[in-house]
Amino acid sequence: MDAAAKSGVRIVPWVAEFTPDLSGLDNSQPHALSEFEQRYGKDYLRGILGRYWIQMGGRALDTFRPVLRTKTLEHILGENSGGCGRELTDTSHFHLDLFGSYIPGLCSGLAIARADLGRTLAEAKYPLLSRLCSKGIGGLYEMAVAEFGFTPSRERYINKCDLCTEIRFFLFRQNKVEFQELSPKEFYLEERRREP
Repeated sequence: MDAAAKSGVRIVPWVAEFTPDLSGLDNSQPHALSEFEQRYGKDYLRGILGRYWIQMGGRALDTFRPVLRTKTLEHILGENSGGCGRELTDTSHFHLDLFGSYIPGLCSGLAIARADLGRTLAEAKYPLLSRLCSKGIGGLYEMAVAEFGFTPSRERYINKCDLCTEIRFFLFRQNKVEFQELSPKEFYLEERRREP
């Protein structure tokens, strides 16, 4: 933000409330979340959830898992017995990534090619999205177990998005089938970790 100001570039901080937090640390280098916790208290990370709405998907899952309650796999599957159609088809808030792909329902790591927008998606081209839309996380879980030998790595998950993300990482790494909707590929290639 300082560099933009010095260059005469006007910016609008997405959440200006965090400016004092950032100003309290040396801005010439990146800082680990642990430094913010040392400076502002051990509940700093949990406090962020009350200051700003965060979609619990993508990297947020790894970041906030230590401070959130989790549920058993059975609980997640039981409470989400329907499809994810509402979330996946909601266009009230969405993103287009730098590759021109539409990210449905704020689902990091899932994408629809821009050329396919505005028409019914072919199940053969988008099998994971089709399964999620019609049968939800339970359908994706059943498919991953039956067809690809998926076994959960944890006993507990934050939410259905947490389980879905783990399944999609597993499917990407299997390399038996290339799923077009698992995109961008870089999302699945990066090491996921809490500290920068």
